Amino acid sequence: MENKILNKRYKILNKVGVGGMATVYKGKDLSLNRTIAIKILKDELQEKSESLNRFEIEAQSIAALSHLNIVSIYDIGKEDDINYFIMEFVDGESLKEKIDQNVILTCDESIDLMLKICKGVEHAHNNNIIHRDLKPHNILITKGGTPKIADFGIAKFAAKKTMTKVGSVMGSAGYISPEQARGKKADNRSDIYSLGITLYEMLTGQVPFMGETAIAVIIKHIQEMPKAPYELNSQISKDLSDLIMKMITKDPEDRYQNIQDLVVDLESLKDLSDSKPTIILTSKELKKEADKTKIISNIKNINAKENNNTKENNNTKENLNKKDNIN
Repeated sequence: MENKILNKRYKILNKVGVGGMATVYKGKDLSLNRTIAIKILKDELQEKSESLNRFEIEAQSIAALSHLNIVSIYDIGKEDDINYFIMEFVDGESLKEKIDQNVILTCDESIDLMLKICKGVEHAHNNNIIHRDLKPHNILITKGGTPKIADFGIAKFAAKKTMTKVGSVMGSAGYISPEQARGKKADNRSDIYSLGITLYEMLTGQVPFMGETAIAVIIKHIQEMPKAPYELNSQISKDLSDLIMKMITKDPEDRYQNIQDLVVDLESLKDLSDSKPTIILTSKELKKEADKTKIISNIKNINAKENNNTKENNNTKENLNKKDNIN
């Protein structure tokens, strides 16, 4: 694939990344003499209608947006059965790579970075686009420190039907909102939940929920309350910790209802702390499955397990009550 020229204009240089659906190459626009990113749908997915649909949705989503904190798209095309689109090349690394390198950010730096990310998400929401897969892996940081949101592969237009299959969910288990995990409709508040998980990880070095399988992690999103961030990092203020916990509360009605309100509260906390947080490292093996964007089937099994756990809890309570009555 390297050195191939698409549409007599876009020269493929070298591979820079591989995702579940596509491969990204660094390239050159020979007409404008500029460096670009070329995203190409994987060979094995070229003939699959669902994959093509997702690929087109990503291109349409990004094309509808124009913002400093969102990766720009320049062109979309097909040549020799190769489906591709041309994007802005971001010279930097992902936020996930920064976290995994144990790059320590102050609370103020984390808030400042999240505010910029929120601005990009706000622009998408104002254009009725819900990302549905926000996570550190999909946030690219330029060498100048500007975050840019990428990978709108499972985004949806708020007015259109979701791509989620019946009996399955699509997303990344480590960052997915409880409503998405249940196979319900995602909205702006679902993106806020994922941003909350991302901010949690930025400040503690770990996601709140981990498990051996994606299903195990999803069940925790639905059922369990995580430790508050300040319990893992004492240098996080109680106010900032509470803000994050509000972002990742289970019920969407109890979260921030829009990005604008979140931004107001983040701004108010911005200058309250300038200390270096102590990153707590955890096993990366447990996070690998939870990091991947994919279709996670067996929603019925998730709900069945949830119901069983509820029944077990109720039975335990009944037994305790009986014991109290006997006593």
